[in-house]
Amino acid sequence: MGLLAIASWLHLARRRKASTEALPREWALAARPVFSSTERKLHRLLVEALPQCVILSKLPLVRFCQPIDPATVRYWYTLLGSSHVSFAICSSSGRVLAAIDIEGARPPSQRSSRIKSSALTACKVRYLRCTVDHLPSVPELQALIPAAGSSTTPRLGPAAAARARAERTTLWQDSGFMQDSFFGLDGRGDISTTPGALGSLRPASTPGGGRAAPVDVGGVVVDTPVSPLRH
Repeated sequence: MGLLAIASWLHLARRRKASTEALPREWALAARPVFSSTERKLHRLLVEALPQCVILSKLPLVRFCQPIDPATVRYWYTLLGSSHVSFAICSSSGRVLAAIDIEGARPPSQRSSRIKSSALTACKVRYLRCTVDHLPSVPELQALIPAAGSSTTPRLGPAAAARARAERTTLWQDSGFMQDSFFGLDGRGDISTTPGALGSLRPASTPGGGRAAPVDVGGVVVDTPVSPLRH
């Protein structure tokens, strides 16, 4: 019993020391560009191909998906928290319509690729992978986003939309974990009327058991082979 008390005291003392550690006197930091040369080139292509969309870079998966069951929040955050996409193609309201990854000389592991692809599939976000030497063309980028009004995805009725909105509103409050915009609460406005939007990340088995009119159309994952570039 005495050893347990000592261990607890030491743990609390270390946490208290870490939380009160002095800030540096000099912040030896320097600004750096967000884009590499390849990313700048792809960003220019995206802006040219999809002027009606908002292009975001290096967007974490947890910014545009969330679990359905509040009891599984920690599991999903642990699984997805380190993953991001190189570019996210969004509607003017902020809904992610498609994602693109640029893979370098060292491709990601099969596990991380499967995690990302499965999450994007569940969220009905189209997905394109390319390499530094094989960037997509303007027509290929335009093919990622269906034309406005061409979606065949059914819309939820008013009652179902209100119910889905209420579920997303209370999800993170009920979970007591990560109650901020980084993983869940924001960006619910326009998405509640379309199935398969934010909040549609459904695990196969749960743990423990404005220029132009906005294009707001969901899609399917296009898991493109790294080389050559194909749809």
